[in-house]
Formats: sequence, C-alpha cells, structure tokens
Amino acid sequence: MFGDGRSCLSLGLVLTIVVVPFEGLAVATIMPITALARRELALYACSFSGFMLGSLGGTVAVGEYAERRGPAAPLKGALAVFSCGLLGCRAARTMSVFIAGRVIEGLGTGAVGSVVWLTLNRAYPRRPRRTWKPCSRAPRFCLRSWGLDWRALSRGCGAGAWCTSGCCRWSHARYG
Repeated sequence: MFGDGRSCLSLGLVLTIVVVPFEGLAVATIMPITALARRELALYACSFSGFMLGSLGGTVAVGEYAERRGPAAPLKGALAVFSCGLLGCRAARTMSVFIAGRVIEGLGTGAVGSVVWLTLNRAYPRRPRRTWKPCSRAPRFCLRSWGLDWRALSRGCGAGAWCTSGCCRWSHARYG
C-alpha cells in the first residue's frame, strides 16, 4: 500500500477518509446542545438526515463525472464543498442554516467517498479474490456482535407482522 511510489497517495487517501468520521463524531456530540441552545429541538434529527441525503446526492453527482474526467479535480471540489459546509455550520445562527450547512457537508462527503473509491480502483493493483465468503459472513457477524442471530431477527419480524395484522388485538381482546 505504501510501496511502489504510492506512499503520498495512500497517506492522502487515508487522511481524507479519516476527516469525515471525526466531523461526524463532533456533530453527534454537540448536536443535542446545539438544538437546545437554538430552542429548535424538533429539528434535531433533520441535521443527520440532511447530511445523509446530501451524501447520497454527492455520491451520485460526482461519481460519473470523476469516471470520465479523472479524480483530481472532483476531489478538490468535493473537499472545497465539504469545507464550505463546515464554515456554514460554524456561522449558523439558526437551525435551518445549520441544517443547510449539514446538507452541503453531505454533498462534499458523498463526493469524497465516490472519488476515493475511484482512485483506489485505478491506482492500486487488483489482487485476485479467492471467494466472496467474507461478504456473506459480514451480516451474520454484525448480528452476532449485537447479540442477535437470524432466528431472533426473524422472530422479531414475525411478531411485528403478527401484531400489525390485527391478530394480536383479537387474541388480547379478553384482557382489555
């Protein structure tokens, strides 16, 4: 990864990718205080959903452009958009301006992710993959790390469907 003259590229990609989670942790930490200070607690979740929607838009918008033109200019633009979103959030006096800044940050973040994946695919050699089993094991690992397995998850989904179908009300009618 750091050999063959790619050490600066590797370091730059790692630092670019690390910036986004640090910003996300900072926002998640400060968001309750910000919403209470602005007296707009009803817009608390809009900050996170606006960021995610912006990220989705940035990924789609920049991906094809970077594929045709190369990743250098789109990456610079994406980092500039992300920085503008940060500055907009910093200067915000109301929650609506803060949320607009978060959407702009999301646009930059989605674009950065798209361009970084493109750069990884173009700059680094593709090693032959033996099998796709790790991909099939990842959901099972996540469920087990949360203390769930597929049986518990399917039972929960089945119980939810049973309760929303009206059968639950009929069987508990004698208690009400």
